[in-house]
Amino acid sequence: MPGVTTPEPPLARRGPDGSGWRTRANLMVPVLLSLFGLAMVVCAGLPVVDAPAGGRVLLAACGVVLVLLALPNGRRGGAPGYPITHGGVAATAIPRRGIRLSSALATLVLGTTLVVAAVGSWRSDGEPEPVMFVIGGLIALAGAVAAFHPRARRPAPLLVNGRGLAVPDGGGYVETPWSEVASIGRGWTFVGRRWTFPRHYRNHIVVTGHDGACLTLLPAERFAGRPAAVLALLQSRHAEYTGD
Repeated sequence: MPGVTTPEPPLARRGPDGSGWRTRANLMVPVLLSLFGLAMVVCAGLPVVDAPAGGRVLLAACGVVLVLLALPNGRRGGAPGYPITHGGVAATAIPRRGIRLSSALATLVLGTTLVVAAVGSWRSDGEPEPVMFVIGGLIALAGAVAAFHPRARRPAPLLVNGRGLAVPDGGGYVETPWSEVASIGRGWTFVGRRWTFPRHYRNHIVVTGHDGACLTLLPAERFAGRPAAVLALLQSRHAEYTGD
């Protein structure tokens, strides 16, 4: 209908317990991934499974990929930031986490297995494997190369200075002045749809403007330091530079 607008959903929501972050709800995804992966590895080694050697290797490799993807993201550093000079301005750099080594290895294992299985089957049977096998393997290998790139493994830090926040964006930074920031708090968003199972949430540090709009979302999982310490640092800097 003309003149009727649908309000946009909020970019970040508060948790029902007031904390603003959801953690326990995300445990089911890695548990299910690891169980499926282990089951695939076990099935690949069972003698009752009627499959050629190449199929067993492919099944086991896919299982290893799932297990690698389900591994924890490792320990976080204690210090949320360190002093740095960027563009001639003194700032505090808040390090961010890059792509996990286990995720990079998972794509490498998957891509190598798909390509080797396709080539091995063609040489032994004389019949080419489906093209999607080869394309999928090459795409996975390309993803592994990108995942092992230094910029992906060690991304640029978030910068905090007297002017505001500088968020990495591609090869540069996008600055949010302190004058536009009203508050910095916790929030979360759904990953997927509401009806998906199991439910998965992404926790964020939410930077809100004076009009209540979300200026930027900083994924908590991407910080190398403890998210609570990073949030406390950002809140203290905001209070320091704005006088609140």
